[in-house]
Amino acid sequence: MKVVKNHTMRLTAIILFPSLAIVSSLNAGVALATAIEDAYVLAADPNTVFNDEQLLVKRERNNGSVSRKIWIKFDLSEFTLAADTGATLNLKISDPVYDPSSPSSHSVNVYALNANFTASEGELGRDWSDELLTFNNAPGNDSSYTSTDSSDTSFLGSFTTQSSGPTSNVGTIYSFEFSNLSTYTNSGDSTITLILTTSSPGDSNLKFASSENIQIAEALNNDGDPNNDIPAVTGPELQFSVVPEPAHATLLLGLAAGWLVSRRKLGGVGPRL
Repeated sequence: MKVVKNHTMRLTAIILFPSLAIVSSLNAGVALATAIEDAYVLAADPNTVFNDEQLLVKRERNNGSVSRKIWIKFDLSEFTLAADTGATLNLKISDPVYDPSSPSSHSVNVYALNANFTASEGELGRDWSDELLTFNNAPGNDSSYTSTDSSDTSFLGSFTTQSSGPTSNVGTIYSFEFSNLSTYTNSGDSTITLILTTSSPGDSNLKFASSENIQIAEALNNDGDPNNDIPAVTGPELQFSVVPEPAHATLLLGLAAGWLVSRRKLGGVGPRL
């Protein structure tokens, strides 16, 4: 189990009138959560765990059998989601994907594990761990190389990556936006699981950084063997809107009220009682 690293950023707008400033937009902030579990699975090797530094979606060779599927889980229990908020999934390229023999793009499909998902026999539940995840036990998986079980998952949409040019470089961020985050967040443990697949052909890799990437990269890059070095890139992130804590909103309102009172006492311009 990985350490949860959640970062919250609050946005506060100051509206300026000719002689009056008012703190506004106290009803929403922006939160950033990092993945607590992530791994990929492979149909050709259905009982093997792949939870290393990379989330491999596509590997060399021009056939669908080399496609992988990715599972990513986020813990949102520290946040109060804003009503009907959407979210943005951010993924970073961890290995150059350019292949001069067959430059191409890849369409990546994104699914969410349904909030009311119940595991069947032999299947991991919503509390799945990347230390146990395989093709045969992954929640919401099916027997194909490229899709998921439609009764247990919801299709959110697709995004396209490029296999040549600057957008294929290590560290390039690909972002995918979807709506109604709370719809796919389990009410019991406040987690959301996203699943990525691809059916795109093409003789090139497609690798995103996992949440283990930084830690593994630091170990390999300091082992004295430059042949083992890999880029250090941060793992999956989920960005979304939240409701600020009451104390934060109260503080901002108090500061605004205090400013108005001080202005009036000093004879500043502004509405008077």
